[in-house]
Order: sequence, then C-alpha cells, then structure tokens
Amino acid sequence: MGSQHANLGDFLDIVEEESGVSWDSAVNGAASGFLTSEDTVVSWQCDVSGGFFLAPIRTVCHVGCLVCLGAALNGRRRIVTLADDPHSMQYLAQDRMFPLRPEHIRVTKNVVAEFVCGECGTGWNTCAQWIRSRRSGCPRCRWRRYQSEAEMAIARSLRHLYGSAVSVEMNVPVGGRYGPLDMVLTTASGAALAVEYDGWYWHLDAEQIRRDTEKTAAVRAAGYVEMVRLRQLPEGKSAVRLPDVPGARNIPAGTRTWDPRVLCEIATIVAEHDPTARTVTLTQARDAKRATAVPSA
Repeated sequence: MGSQHANLGDFLDIVEEESGVSWDSAVNGAASGFLTSEDTVVSWQCDVSGGFFLAPIRTVCHVGCLVCLGAALNGRRRIVTLADDPHSMQYLAQDRMFPLRPEHIRVTKNVVAEFVCGECGTGWNTCAQWIRSRRSGCPRCRWRRYQSEAEMAIARSLRHLYGSAVSVEMNVPVGGRYGPLDMVLTTASGAALAVEYDGWYWHLDAEQIRRDTEKTAAVRAAGYVEMVRLRQLPEGKSAVRLPDVPGARNIPAGTRTWDPRVLCEIATIVAEHDPTARTVTLTQARDAKRATAVPSA
C-alpha cells in the first residue's frame, strides 16, 4: 500500500483486488471509518472460497487473504468453522453472536460460542469443538431422558390442580456442577419452590447423600424459598429408609407407585409462601392423579 495512514475507504478497491478479499460491510459498516494502518480486527470474505474470516486491517493490507495463506501453509487443508457443521448450526445463536458469522468461529477447544435450543429456548455457552465432536445438544432437553414416570406424573397432577395459578416447570437449570431441578413451582407472588423426586435406589449411598445435601444448599443460596425432597420409601419392612437431607423439606413419597399425599404436602408448603394459593385435600389429590394418568401401552 501507499500511505501507511490512508483512509481505507479511499483505497478499498485496491486492497480488495490485490488481496483477493471483499470488505464485509454488513458486519463492519463503511470502510471510510477505518485507516489502512489500523490493527482493528474486522470481517473479510475470501474471493476464492467465499468464506468469511476475521483479521486486522493492517495484516490484510500487507499479506492478503489469510484463508488462502493458511491453505497454502497447511497443504491446502481448509480451516473448519461452525458453518461446516449442520449439527452445530441448528443450535448456534447467530443473532446473539453478531457481528460474528458462523464462518468466523473456528472449531477448536479454545473458541466458545453461544447456542440456543429451538424447542425449549434454553441458551448455553460451550466450546465449538465440543458441540461438533460430541454431537451434544440442548443440556436441558438431554436431561428429559432421565426423568422417571413418577416425576412426570407428579408434575402433571400439580398442573392439573393449579392451572395457571402456579407455574410448574421441569428440568430447570440450577447452575454450577449440579444437574437440573426436577420441578420448580412459581407462585403468583413470585415465590419459587424447588422439588426433587429422590428414588430410593439412586439416593441411598453416602456419596449421593452428600451430593443431595450440597445441591440443597446451592438451591437455597440461589434464592429458592424451599427445597422440597420427595423421598421414595423402600420395599419391605427391613429395608433402610432414605435419611432426611439437611436444609430440605423431606416428604415420604410412597414406594413403587407414588403416594398422592405428596400433592397435599406440596400444596401446604406452597400456601405457606403464598396464602392465595389453594390447599389440596386427599380426595382432590387422588382425583388429580387419576385424571392425569397416562394409559400403559
């Protein structure tokens, strides 16, 4: 280039012709707002491959297209970006990543992008290499595979009883290294109660009890007014019952088939935090369980 401090807009046609690139005005805006000597990183489009890449203005002015240069240095091995992977593209939150294009995001373990689930709307951040190589999808939807029938049946019954008066959500992320909450009930006053269904077999060992205790503390620290734990009872009189989890409201949940009394207990706890919420009689609880039961195949 001629002047080291020239206005890029005055020399853009020369830069594009000599470097084999096109200025990405949709991302960068007008070239007249930049100098040819700037180290500002902007978006370019390779005239040969049509792919987009990020590079400083001064670098492109001096060495040309980095896509073509990289291909030459790597034996024509093309740089892989998220635009090359349909699986990643179905989750990539392109509006949130702007001004970055999918072609700007290289598939490496050091590059983090934002993704969003089209089904449930959950957003999450992860490295581009992880979602492409592991074929992972929405973390919230993934947990649905591990829901027990008891959890889903209790949620259906609570929705039947409350209607729109109390929101009942499932698989709500709690953050950190803990799995999502089985259920979250949010009252009209804004009070949020977390509910976990603890199967006897999976929550009996000492390590799981420790994790349950830590998760309960984390949930309360996150602002939930209650952590309700529905503790499944064992089969047989001689079997050891699950111990209570400190800091939680521990409720016996029946054995193999969940006890509708848990609906009464949950409703009572909800009413403690929102007096406008209804309480539930045992007859109403039994009716709700029957009304929402899914016929066996």
